[in-house]
Amino acid sequence: MNESMYVFAARYAHRRPTAAAHRVVSDILQNWDNISESTRLQLRVEAKKEATCNLEDWKRLIDKK
Repeated sequence: MNESMYVFAARYAHRRPTAAAHRVVSDILQNWDNISESTRLQLRVEAKKEATCNLEDWKRLIDKK
């Protein structure tokens, strides 16, 4: 998947109280090693600033090393 699609999917899911966050975060983490460091940082920063729902899912992404 194109890295920008992860960013767009995350932006879509940040504020939705649905299972979207869990699915998006799981897919991102499954492909973590194939995502550039700059996109990883972007995903973390935006999740920390923008996520308002399903915070336990976003925390998994924010805390990923």
